[in-house]
Amino acid sequence: MPDQGPGAPAEGGAGPTPAATTGQARMLAALRRQPVDRTPVWFMRQAGRSLAAYRELRERYDILTITRTPELCARVTMMPVNELGVDAAVLYADIMLPLVGMGVPFSIDPGLGPIIHEPLRSAADIARLVVVESAEEATPDLFTAIRGVRQQLGARAAV
Repeated sequence: MPDQGPGAPAEGGAGPTPAATTGQARMLAALRRQPVDRTPVWFMRQAGRSLAAYRELRERYDILTITRTPELCARVTMMPVNELGVDAAVLYADIMLPLVGMGVPFSIDPGLGPIIHEPLRSAADIARLVVVESAEEATPDLFTAIRGVRQQLGARAAV
């Protein structure tokens, strides 16, 4: 029998019927390939554009302001959980954020994307990079937002 993913019946039988659970437990069980009561659902950051509250917030703040302000970041991260009841909160962040902690300033042009203001073009530029010991050191605001989201969610949804 081909693998049918988390929660699929065991070969030759119906398998266990898992009880309904919290979003966090459901997501973690599915990631461990354990039976779940239903397939967990989460909402990618880009999909937030469909939420009216997100669009309203974006009229007032740019992406980097939201990602660098723990309260705003947590609010946007929580929107799909609160409005749609998804099983996991996907942190509202940007892959470029660690660059700030490394001493590489950048901005995001909505029509173009990230712009590195002082591109690394030489060995001397590389030597000037700040070596960070941890992800939290490079992105402290993001970790503050993560702690806030985890506190708000408890076991209701995974982060």
